[in-house]
Amino acid sequence: MKWNVFLCVVVIFMLFGCNQGNRNCLEIRAAFDVGSGVTRMKIARVNKCLKKIEKILFEETIPVSYKEDLLQLKSGKTGYLSHEIMDIGFEKLLELKNKAMKFKPRRWIGVATSAFRTARNSGNYFKMIEKKLGIRIKTITQEKEAKIGLRIASMKTGKKDNEIIAWDIGGGSMQMITGKMDGGHHYYGGNIGAVSFKEMIIRKIQKKKSKKIFSPNPIRMKDFNSAVSVAKHMARKGVDNKLSKIIKGRVREIIGIGGLHYFCIYKQSSGVNETYHRHEIENILPKKVLMTDAELGGKYAPTDVSNLALVLGYMKELDIKKVRTLKVNLNEGLLVYPEFAMD
Repeated sequence: MKWNVFLCVVVIFMLFGCNQGNRNCLEIRAAFDVGSGVTRMKIARVNKCLKKIEKILFEETIPVSYKEDLLQLKSGKTGYLSHEIMDIGFEKLLELKNKAMKFKPRRWIGVATSAFRTARNSGNYFKMIEKKLGIRIKTITQEKEAKIGLRIASMKTGKKDNEIIAWDIGGGSMQMITGKMDGGHHYYGGNIGAVSFKEMIIRKIQKKKSKKIFSPNPIRMKDFNSAVSVAKHMARKGVDNKLSKIIKGRVREIIGIGGLHYFCIYKQSSGVNETYHRHEIENILPKKVLMTDAELGGKYAPTDVSNLALVLGYMKELDIKKVRTLKVNLNEGLLVYPEFAMD
């Protein structure tokens, strides 16, 4: 009888200790991805011991056109964000922070990408945000952005870095990355993305100069084909031979991460199981190129068709037949690996 009581006490202490350890591992975190065209926030309960997201508590994406502001020189000076877009961006971050406060995050992490790597006044902008909102946002290099993307893709698919190729397209940049068999990475960083490619079509192909023109739609097939040719040229000149051969070898799975692959390309195609094929993009083109923004619908209609041209050009040049998409973004990696934003 005494032995049974002793065992019960031991079990209770063990369970109590495990529960205490588990609670110490759990932390509510808020992550911000301030991109060229959208600002994303994700709140999650994270097991920092296991490096795992236990539960997504809240997430929201808000359009903020930083890259477009730079390209259209709205500040009046090359390479500077206008006061107007910075005010909008600040208000959107404040709005997001207020929504996050009810979850009582213990850690706030934020990174900024393409537009802020070129904006000359982004440093002062983020200092003001940190002072007034208490959110530290760090501009990360394109290569680090790619590595975070690969870590997310590996984490979500359960595959090693050298078994997949992570392909991420943002508002102002593009990354392709895969792991080497002996460590390290094969990496491509392009300076073209959804917003910059759309602007290129308007000014270089359609020859429209007005700052009041924000959309190339309807693009028409002739101009669309020209845009595809430009994208093919970028892929041919930008992606080095080693990475190009790996992609064309079709041994490693192409993983499209981020909203462009999932919400734009996959959702417009007739793909299934979160995978789209090149022929599916080609099949929907005759109808899509004739559509206006109103007919396309949604907040991102101006880039819906130009994104098809950008992706199709790279797929053709690199002989990519299909892309498996993941409904993820940089925030997933930041929540689990906050050190990416700190070092």
